[in-house]
Amino acid sequence: MAKGQNPAELVLICFSIMYSGLSILGIIRTLKMYKTISITKFARFFYVFICFESFMRAITFIIILSDLSEITYTAAFILATLPDALFVHLYLILLVISMRIYYQAHIVSTLSQSLLEKTVTKKSRFVWTVLGIITILVLLQLISYSIYLGGIMSSGQISQENAIVNIIVPSMGAVYILYLDFVFSGVPTRNPFWKSNLHRICTVSIFWTVSRIIKGILDLIDQSSIVDVINAVVDPKKSVTLLKSALCIAVIIIAELICMFLVFDYGFFSIFILSESDSENSTAPNEKTQAQRDKLSLVATNPYIEEEDIKIIEQLKVTKKKPLGTIYKAEFNHSEVFYRIMSFSRLSSYVTEDITKEIDSYKSLSASGIEPVLGIVFKASTVGLVYPYFPQGSLFKLLHESNVTLNLSQKIMMIQGIAEDLVEIHAEKRCHGHLTSHNILLDQKLYPFISDLGFHKMKKYAGVMYEYSYKSSWSSPEVLKEKKLIPSTISPSDDSYSFGMICWEIFTQKIPFEGFNKIQLAENVSKNGFRPLIPEEMPEDIIKIVKSCWNEDPSKRPDMSLIAMGLSMRDSEI
Repeated sequence: MAKGQNPAELVLICFSIMYSGLSILGIIRTLKMYKTISITKFARFFYVFICFESFMRAITFIIILSDLSEITYTAAFILATLPDALFVHLYLILLVISMRIYYQAHIVSTLSQSLLEKTVTKKSRFVWTVLGIITILVLLQLISYSIYLGGIMSSGQISQENAIVNIIVPSMGAVYILYLDFVFSGVPTRNPFWKSNLHRICTVSIFWTVSRIIKGILDLIDQSSIVDVINAVVDPKKSVTLLKSALCIAVIIIAELICMFLVFDYGFFSIFILSESDSENSTAPNEKTQAQRDKLSLVATNPYIEEEDIKIIEQLKVTKKKPLGTIYKAEFNHSEVFYRIMSFSRLSSYVTEDITKEIDSYKSLSASGIEPVLGIVFKASTVGLVYPYFPQGSLFKLLHESNVTLNLSQKIMMIQGIAEDLVEIHAEKRCHGHLTSHNILLDQKLYPFISDLGFHKMKKYAGVMYEYSYKSSWSSPEVLKEKKLIPSTISPSDDSYSFGMICWEIFTQKIPFEGFNKIQLAENVSKNGFRPLIPEEMPEDIIKIVKSCWNEDPSKRPDMSLIAMGLSMRDSEI
């Protein structure tokens, strides 16, 4: 290929440098997405596809500028127009992602449900429609290029076909964006975090739409085609005017380079990965689920009752070696309840006052996924706690004693429910500290409720009196290596670690570190960093959550709001 210093050659040199830079940035972004928890698989595919697109452009311009071999006009034409044809597919995938963000960014409350119930079905239909359009476009483009290679169709006709597609598809996309905006016009966003995400995705989608339409119109009137510029480089006898070169540069920059840069920008990219900073101000992600359950105070306003108010029915079997007291099935206010009795040899006035103050402090704690204390019996040497009765029992019982096989949706529902419950608890500046499958109770629909929350001072006293301990196979390395049976301080990272262990337990239906005593646990988990073996058949995103929860460094374990948000996105995709 003969080369001269002409405007066309300088244009291709600039483009090859810019697309090479974007390719590198795209690879960095895509690798980061695969190393973190992504909220949608479509986003992963989108970034892989756009990396491929920018790489194709860079390679195309480098090949055309290269002195290594001659290149025909036909080959140059295909190399120049094929990436442009594929860009429409990228636009369609962006539309699918935009639609998903629209649905996830808005609250689906009882009031808005009637408005959106029809569009929920349409959401799934839209995804399949877009995938169908992409498939049809790919087939049509393959047929067109095959006919072109056979000499039946001219390059001008191929360019016009691509131009028409660039006008029609984004025009339809613009109509759909307006439709989404109309449907959600009366529905509030979840919080400022989601409002910001929605604004970003709308801005980028509109820019892509307008730029593709402009490019299609200019290509249709043959005023901005990159083909003419490439032809001037391939064939030195042909030239391209300065105006056409300038138009080509402007359109490629606006319709491709800026579009790519906008989606590679970290502000936009961060929509699809869940970071600690993003989740700090976010609420529990599944408002619909939370709205179905009323918030319950951990302790009633006037919780103290008389022992005569409780009618014991039977003592319940407890699998834990040293449980917190004795647990009975009983009757209270004509309803079945759990009744926990803790007997102490003595309760000094100092300890009694301390426990009473702690009880008062829990009156302000409320969450929808906790087992509340319905009543408290306080006697000279006995403390009794009354809880609602859960006939299904604990998660431990379901997994290891009932021989029940759970399907994937049930497992996801359980871990999502536990995550949302922990988000609410942590939002109240409280921690559980000894979360296990023993103290997660299930309702008739297998929805989880966290029990045995709070009363740390009373539990410390129980630790002194009869060696009650927080330490178990579900405990974090920090809790296990603590010398005291009840740690002095507990943190949300301890709950995150335990949550990861419960996820593993739900998916494997095995007891973690079965047969290990507290000394062996401390030695293997805290000192040697042992963790249970994760089966390969576990879903990839759940494996990432479990591994991140098991991080040796507590500061690197994900916040529960981060995890709950990721699970909510997964549930949306299902």
